[in-house]
Parts: sequence; C-alpha cells; structure tokens
Amino acid sequence: MSKIVADSIRLGKPIIAVSVQYRLNVFALGNGGGPPNLALRDQELALQWVQDHISGFGGDPDMITLAGESAGAIYCHAHLVANARVRQVILSSGSLFLSSPQPWHLVASFRDKVTANLKDLDQTLDLETASASQVVEAVRRSGVQSFFLEWEEPFNAWHTKTGSAERLLLSDVTKEGAIYQAGVWATDPSDIATAFDASEQYGDELKKLYHVYPDRPSSCKNGALDFINDYKYLLPIQCLEKSFKDARKPVFRCLIDEANPWQPSSGAHHAIDLVLLFGGFDLSFSPSAERVGQAMREAWIKFISGEEPWPEATEKYYGFGPHGSLKTLEDWEIQSRRRIGLAEKLSEMESSFLDKTSRGLAAGKVSLLN
Repeated sequence: MSKIVADSIRLGKPIIAVSVQYRLNVFALGNGGGPPNLALRDQELALQWVQDHISGFGGDPDMITLAGESAGAIYCHAHLVANARVRQVILSSGSLFLSSPQPWHLVASFRDKVTANLKDLDQTLDLETASASQVVEAVRRSGVQSFFLEWEEPFNAWHTKTGSAERLLLSDVTKEGAIYQAGVWATDPSDIATAFDASEQYGDELKKLYHVYPDRPSSCKNGALDFINDYKYLLPIQCLEKSFKDARKPVFRCLIDEANPWQPSSGAHHAIDLVLLFGGFDLSFSPSAERVGQAMREAWIKFISGEEPWPEATEKYYGFGPHGSLKTLEDWEIQSRRRIGLAEKLSEMESSFLDKTSRGLAAGKVSLLN
C-alpha cells in the first residue's frame, strides 16, 4: 500500500494505511462453545487498536475509513451493519449479499466434515493438533466451501442497515463472474439449465433473460456467468446505494472497466482493481492502466480525506477505463456498461428462489485459475 500512501503525501492529504491479518476458513468460525465469527473478532480487535493508538502515529481516530475487496468487502459490510466505529466505508466487488451469515447448524456441519476427514488421515488428529497441510487436505476432501460468517444478533435486518458510517464508496468491475469461469465452463449445459429451473416459477423467465439454451453451450455458459455477476455483485450494489440514499447519507459509485493490461482480452475481471489501485506491479508498459491506477488512488485519497472523490460525485457515477478513459457517466453510458435493466428484474423476484439457482451455478466453482 506504499504507493497510495506516497500519493497521499504528494497531494497534501496524508493518510495512514493499516492492513489486518485474521483467521481464515474453518478457523474463522466459532466452535459452538465460545464466541462466533472469530475472523470478525480478530478484525474488531485490530480496529479497536487503531482507534486507541492511531493518534500516536499522527492519525485521527474519528476519521477511520474501513475498506475491503471481495472477501474483505464481505467483512467490511458486516462491520458496517454492526455499527463499527468508523466514519466511512469502501466496498469493492463484494458485500454480505455475496456470502450472507449462515445458521450455526450449517457451520457445525462444515466443521464436522473437516474433523471427520482429519480422522481419516490420522485418528489422533483434530483441528487443534493437525498441521496446516493436513487441514487444507481435510477441507479439500469435505467438498464444501467455507463460510465467511455465521449468524448472530447484530446481523438482524442486515439487508437494509447502513450502520453508523456517514459515507459509502462502492465499486465493481466489468467481469466479476470471472472467478467462476473455469468451473462454469466445465459444467454441462443441461446442468446449467437445471440450476436455472431450481428458481421454480422464475426459471423459464431467467433462462430467456440470460439466453440459457442447452443446445447453445457458449450462450448457456455465458448466461450463467452473467447471472452470477448480476445477482451476486451488481444487484447488491444497487441495493446498498438505495439504502444509503434512503438514509440520506452520501454514497459514491464508480465502475472499474480498465482491462487486465497483460491480457486485455480477459477484460476488467474480478480483482483487477487491486492491481490498478495499489500499483504493486510495474505498469509502465501500459500507459492506460497506469493512468487509471493513478486516478483511482487520487479518488480514494479524496474520499478518505472526507472530500468528494470526483466531480458531481453524489449525482454521477464515475468510470475508470476502459482504454484509460476517466469520466463521469451519463445514464445511457451506465446502461451500456452494466445490465441495470436485468438487475432491476431480479430485484422483483423472491431471493429465496434465486438463491437456489445461484448455489447451483456457483457453489464449489470459485477458482483463481481463470
């Protein structure tokens, strides 16, 4: 994060960046005999430390911004609805809508499967005595993806809570569904159609909206990825934006559409925003990517400093890319970059049915090998 800190000093708006380590996967959850959500509590402890001590580093405990991308955004949204003592929040490519809090019985089932698999490896093993490699193997054998959060009281009505934060910055990329691409493309088209049918009364309409036809494999698989993108990323952002506007709190929305500079044909995929924002790689070979990354850092710094991140920020979305373009967006431009109309149609359907399709398409298919 040194580049964004250096840029903040150059702009005369110095910030202090703090990154946090926390427990992951099965260790991120409770065991039923103690507090739940241990990863969340690790983060709460770190946040409390920052509030208690950041003034000693020249920081302001009343000006804390909490920011996260993907899984980090899920946790940041959780802190938001739990009234974390932060002034503002940045959610990039994720929210609780992506992985909502789960009931204890599902968490317990996951722990039990992992523990049973450890016993298969060695009867003397449990989660406290197994090595890291043994736990990884036990999790792999379970065939179950980990949960990020288990349900507890602060998550009541989380869908519409805006917490105590005063401002919110939301960002997404063009192809959020890219992390599911390898898994979806390995799925038989008939199984994709079956997953859409799981939405029961909405199945036929969804298949028509997303061009899911088993005899057209490419269209079918692209439609599945588009549905995941719209239901798990785009629609949640629309909901969060509305909740903050209804609460009369400033909310800023931007679209990150600058393609991967090493392989532009892959587009602006999930996590490319981190490459651009933090500048951890030498992007001098791609002037457009460098230009977008610089502009993103300046916008983030302005937001963190309590300013509006771009012109007409509360009225207009902002586009970072493609091809190095930087501009406020008119409604027709937003419609051409995101499937806003389809997201609105999804918002009119019962989420409990859409969740069935989402699970059928996405469960177990996340991969960074895309």
